[in-house]
Amino acid sequence: MLANFSQTEAYFKKIAELSDRVEYRSIGQTEFGREQPLLVITAPKNFPQIERFKEISRKLGRAERPNGIKIFLCCIKSMSGMTITGIFS
Repeated sequence: MLANFSQTEAYFKKIAELSDRVEYRSIGQTEFGREQPLLVITAPKNFPQIERFKEISRKLGRAERPNGIKIFLCCIKSMSGMTITGIFS
């Protein structure tokens, strides 16, 4: 049996409560007026830099090269089509 929205939301919140690698956030409301969840999963040391990573992601999404960032693209062909993954260091 699949979990419903409320069960999934409770599960996400519990994971965030129990793990130092998971942060639960709301990104607005669904069409049904429910909170739209987002889980940020990363190493604990990365949470203080999350805004920097968001800015890097925004720039990469606009095809801008962030200062001091080396960009490597990895293209993977799958049955569902081409997947392009950006890896930066």
